[in-house]
Amino acid sequence: MISPMLFFAILLAVTIALLIGQLLADRIHRRTLIALARQWRMHYAPDDRFDLAARVAERLSVSGAADVRIVDLIYGTERGTRRYVFCAHYTRGVVRWKRRARCVASLTETPEGWSALQCAPEKLSMVEQYRQALSVTRTED
Repeated sequence: MISPMLFFAILLAVTIALLIGQLLADRIHRRTLIALARQWRMHYAPDDRFDLAARVAERLSVSGAADVRIVDLIYGTERGTRRYVFCAHYTRGVVRWKRRARCVASLTETPEGWSALQCAPEKLSMVEQYRQALSVTRTED
């Protein structure tokens, strides 16, 4: 039989180890996106600096998408076109089950207006989704 104090110590150690693992994984993910942004001669921001959430919410093709949050934003300007590639987190579902979903997507802004939202296929890895989303916006020009 295990004593309650030993059980608590084991749970605490496992919790701390998992927290450290999550922090390291987040740091690796961000560094990968920063390197990708530098490769594209763009900038990285961990949050929604340009209040894109409202624009994304109205362009999402999912009915009942709500509580849209933009994270891991890569942005830049090229020949007068502002490009945004990001991960959009949103709640989907209207009546019964509501679930959080995410997609890597891109938008462009020109003096004429905003483009349609382009979402990358979810079957790809996260970095490949970012590459796909940027390549779609660059071929639209």
